[in-house]
Amino acid sequence: MFRLTPAVRILLLINIAMYLATMALLSTGLDLNRELGLYSFISERFKPYQFLTYMFLHSTNSFLHIFGNMFGLVVFGNLLEQVLGTNRFFMLYFVCGLGAGILNSGVNYWEQNKMSDVGEAYLVAPTPERFMKFINEEAPGVKLRNPQLVNFMEAYSDDPNNAEYQEVGRGYVTEIIQRKIDIPMVGASGAVFGIILAFALIFPNLQMMLLFPPIPIKAKYLALFYTGFELYALAQNRPDDNIAHFAHIGGMIFAFLLIKYYWRIPRHY
Repeated sequence: MFRLTPAVRILLLINIAMYLATMALLSTGLDLNRELGLYSFISERFKPYQFLTYMFLHSTNSFLHIFGNMFGLVVFGNLLEQVLGTNRFFMLYFVCGLGAGILNSGVNYWEQNKMSDVGEAYLVAPTPERFMKFINEEAPGVKLRNPQLVNFMEAYSDDPNNAEYQEVGRGYVTEIIQRKIDIPMVGASGAVFGIILAFALIFPNLQMMLLFPPIPIKAKYLALFYTGFELYALAQNRPDDNIAHFAHIGGMIFAFLLIKYYWRIPRHY
């Protein structure tokens, strides 16, 4: 009979309980993801405890978010905890989750400062060229989702000295910057990606069975696929991609450091 190990069971229950609580409280107007998610360092909503709370929250827009993370936790975590022990497994989970949050926050801080610099250039001296530079470089996804913005950009280009257009442009720039700063990160993905890499380091040649397609694959190749996909996604830099890929990579980096250099866990298979 399949049984969950202690740490995996506790983490699974906490994540599910927080997901159900988030869903239940939405009807009351309280959004736990907005309250406890991890905000940018430069956001007024940022609090240090969010580095812990964010990893137990998941998007309520897609059940696949929590299902995928909890599936990975159960599939890879059980055997891993048996080797590491409960205390070290907890440490792995939290260190990878914290590391994921720190790396992603650092990258966001750099990106948001760059966005603010480009936006400030327009706010100080508004021209259609500076406005288009801001939109095309810092918020291309907004243009794809907003045909009204495209029409405005065309009208602004035709009448660059129109004071009303300049103020509308300032409104767009200010709103986009603030919205970017105030989007919280949620999810256990960084911690789970760390668990997957740790599993592959300790059991590199263990055969895993994929669900789609149902073919066997060694754990080390599965981890390599996950890493490659994250790097590919970062290189693509799609404007409609709202996944925190740097958080996933951060979790894997910290797992590698723990397993290979701090604990020096040998391969088991």
